[in-house]
Amino acid sequence: MTKRGVSLFLTLVLLAVARPVSGSDDVNGEITRVGDAVHVEFTGRKSWNYDIKKTDQSVTINLPPLAAKTKAALTAWSDAFVQSIKFEPGPDGGDLVTFKLGNDNIEHFDYISDQPSRLIVDFYKNKGAPKKSIAKSVQKAPVENIVPVQELPPKKMEREVASESVAGDKDSGNDVGIHDSADPEFNRFQILSADIQEDSVIASRGNIYLQYPILDDRQDILKEIVDNPPIYEIKSEDTDENKKARLILTLYG
Repeated sequence: MTKRGVSLFLTLVLLAVARPVSGSDDVNGEITRVGDAVHVEFTGRKSWNYDIKKTDQSVTINLPPLAAKTKAALTAWSDAFVQSIKFEPGPDGGDLVTFKLGNDNIEHFDYISDQPSRLIVDFYKNKGAPKKSIAKSVQKAPVENIVPVQELPPKKMEREVASESVAGDKDSGNDVGIHDSADPEFNRFQILSADIQEDSVIASRGNIYLQYPILDDRQDILKEIVDNPPIYEIKSEDTDENKKARLILTLYG
């Protein structure tokens, strides 16, 4: 190899080494509003090693490096739940993402899904905050003999099932299962008296429900088929299948 060839080869090697990382391994993400919650999804990893912390009005997540388009989309986001999103260099070479919350009643719920592998963080309003009780306003209604809402039996089925699942996971030492560090008691699934509308309670007292018998509309198709059996005609051919078919028709026809 000539000196010129060696020089060209070394130049190509240096360009290959000095070429910047393409960023194809960066984490992608998107943020959307789903119902009464802000839904954030991160993709690009088969396993997730992240750290999430919450203060009074912010949530900080330490993630692997994020793609530029993901940062641009998250930076442009703003609503009543998540007012702004900022980025800082993380301690391990990743990105430190800070979600500034709208108020103290905004909670978060983070979890990981498989197939595809995703890190998901949902922001929602904590409905367990004290509200004006509806029981007093129901008692002032002109309708008589109305049972106060606070005397209705509470529905704790979801909360009890969730508590048992969390307790079982803690006892077995397994991290897989139902667990929410932001809402360990799963209060957001509990139906409070303040969640029941006064107008619906009053209106239900005037409803009248009639029990109608089940309509038994029988159609005896089998009898009709037996009374009008189909007629089979098999054209005679010198084949084994044709002979068997004609034999069956002779025996059972």
